[in-house]
Amino acid sequence: MKSLGELYFAQKRFKEAEVILMDTQKVWEKALGKNHITVASTLNILGEVYISQKEYIKAEVELKRALPIWEKRFKSNGDPEVSTTLTSLGQLYLEQGKLSKAEQLLKRALLIREKSFRKKHPLILKTLYKLAEVYEKSDRSLEANKLRKRAKTISNSE
Repeated sequence: MKSLGELYFAQKRFKEAEVILMDTQKVWEKALGKNHITVASTLNILGEVYISQKEYIKAEVELKRALPIWEKRFKSNGDPEVSTTLTSLGQLYLEQGKLSKAEQLLKRALLIREKSFRKKHPLILKTLYKLAEVYEKSDRSLEANKLRKRAKTISNSE
């Protein structure tokens, strides 16, 4: 069921994705417990669906439920799954104009991704561009341009 919710999300069929993911979450919570990583994964996707629908309060609730599950599971907090939820929360705060919160979360996500993935990984580039967007909206164009240049250099390197 989760895969169907992810498919609907990718197809921008947000209401259908929401219904499927909410049902999936309930099934997983009942079968595996509220603190299982499968529940966290479903909560993260549901949070992203809510961000896409601009339902920011719901998104924050789901993402803040997911994050401690990942952090508890991966005690070093250095797992890519932790960075996924951090990035989603960073995106949420960016869209709400909560730029200092967005910056803090995206920096943390970037550190994890740089430790976890090869230099040219698309998630590193995505995080660099998101962080550059935060800097741009914070009237920190110089820092934003440095990050964009860094991302461009990475994507053009062999």
